[in-house]
Amino acid sequence: MSMTAPSADARVIPITPMHWPDTVELCGYCHAELMTAELVERFVQEAEFVIKEPIRHAVREVFPEPLEGSIRKEVERGWNSHKRVATLANAGSRRNHIRIATGRFVGPYSDNYAPDWARFSLRMAADAPAAPVLVGKLREFAWLAQAFFARADSVPWARSWASASGLPALQDTRLCIPSGYGWSISERLGWLNVFGAHATAALGFDANAADAGVAVIERNEDGSSVVQLTRAPMDFRDTAYLKQYLALQEKLSAHRYAPAGGAGRARTP
Repeated sequence: MSMTAPSADARVIPITPMHWPDTVELCGYCHAELMTAELVERFVQEAEFVIKEPIRHAVREVFPEPLEGSIRKEVERGWNSHKRVATLANAGSRRNHIRIATGRFVGPYSDNYAPDWARFSLRMAADAPAAPVLVGKLREFAWLAQAFFARADSVPWARSWASASGLPALQDTRLCIPSGYGWSISERLGWLNVFGAHATAALGFDANAADAGVAVIERNEDGSSVVQLTRAPMDFRDTAYLKQYLALQEKLSAHRYAPAGGAGRARTP
């Protein structure tokens, strides 16, 4: 199956980002062909290296249960279920408790917004000792999945978002981020972001950092980029950082997601 689509096709998958209170999230999006059970197993191995303990529980409803089989079999079971989502966790730890959720949305489940798309997410409490390390792993997880977009929040971002989200300008700052497969997703930026070549060019992150309104842009040979909004971990309680974030949103206003009637939102893990 080809992973290309006509460039004129501008369908948007209307993701509704969840904000988990005081939780750092690292998430990304790729084509469903790239999201394999082997890849998720690699995610688990990388996360285990960060937290120094095994991730061998499955979350099928609410509470984690010990895995009965292999990680790959649990992931495939989840993707074949009604929700098309598999979630793994390390139930034995509360200091570095982590949840890894992966969704592989193929064909009709995509509600005709796109033929095939996938999402991965790693969540950890902002006060977890390993949280800053997890954020720094964004590039590795994004490159493993060949993600066309991935984001991660800083620890201060997670702790300060609740107070900042009361501002009207922060209520819904989703952008249309093109995948390069003929469709886009609607997502917000994180403190640290990875953009594929198509999204980098479309959103203007192929310019220098100052012109783009961010602190750091690292461009790669394949045209992709790593974009860091501020040099220090972003904290919405810092007036200067808040102004910079709002200015960046205004700069990217042409790419802002504006749902028609608020209908047809895609479900996310």
